Amino acid sequence: MVDLKYHLLTLTAVFLALTLGIFIGTALPGPELIWGEQQNVIADLKATFSELKSESSAQKAELAALRRQKLAADELGRCAFPVLVKDRLNGKRAGLIVPAAGTADALAETLTIAGAEVSWEFAVGPAADRLAQAEAGRAAALYLLGETKDAPWPGCTPAAGAPAPVEAVVLYGPVERAAAPGLAALCRTLKGRDIRVIGAVATSNQENSFALFQEWQLSGVDNADTPAGSAALVALLQGAQGYFGWSPAAAGFLPPLVSEWGQGG
Repeated sequence: MVDLKYHLLTLTAVFLALTLGIFIGTALPGPELIWGEQQNVIADLKATFSELKSESSAQKAELAALRRQKLAADELGRCAFPVLVKDRLNGKRAGLIVPAAGTADALAETLTIAGAEVSWEFAVGPAADRLAQAEAGRAAALYLLGETKDAPWPGCTPAAGAPAPVEAVVLYGPVERAAAPGLAALCRTLKGRDIRVIGAVATSNQENSFALFQEWQLSGVDNADTPAGSAALVALLQGAQGYFGWSPAAAGFLPPLVSEWGQGG
C-alpha cells in the first residue's frame, strides 16, 4: 500500500510539473515576437536620435546667428559710441582706481572720448595689504586729491598722473577682498567731498562687484568693456543713478539718460 501511495504521489508530481511547463511555455513570447519587439525599440531609438540630432543642428544654427548678431551690434556700438558720448563729460576731471597699472587703458580712453580729463590713476595691487585698514584708505583719498603732500605710506604714488582735485572717480574692479576696508573708507571720503564715485568691472569680473557696490552705496556698471557698458558708465558719471549691465541684479542695460542722448538730449 505504501508503494502504491508513493507511486501515485510521483505520478501526480510529474503531471503537475508537465502542466506548469506547458503553461510557462505558452505564456512566454516566441522568437518571432521577441524579434519584432526588438525591431520596434530600435526604430523608436533611431527616430528619437534623428529628432535630437535635428534639434541640435537647429540650435547650433540659431546660436551661430545670435553670435553674428552680437558681433554686428558690438561693431555698431563701437562706431556710434564716440558720436553718442561726445562732450558728455566735457571739462570734467576724473581719477581712476584700478587693480594694477595698465589694466584700465580702455576705460581711460572711454573717458577721454567723452571729453573728460583723467588726472591720475592709482593702482591698488601694490597697496592691497596697506588698504586692509580703513584709516589707510582715508589717508590715500586725501593724498590723491592733493589735500596733503604726505604720502600715507612709502610708494603710495599714482601709477599715472599726479595727485590733484577731481570731480569724479571710477573704481575699476575686481576688488581684492584684502583691500576692501581701505577702499570702502576711500570711497566714503571722496563722496564726503561731493566727488562722484562710480564702480565698474569688465564682464569677466562680475562676481563680487554688485555686492560691494551696493554695500558702499555706489552706482555702477558690470560690463564696462562693452560699448553698452561704456555708454552706461558715461551716463553714470554725468549724473544717472543705479546699477547697470548683465547681472540679474542690474536695473537694466542702460540708464534712461542714454535714450535721451539718442533723442538729441
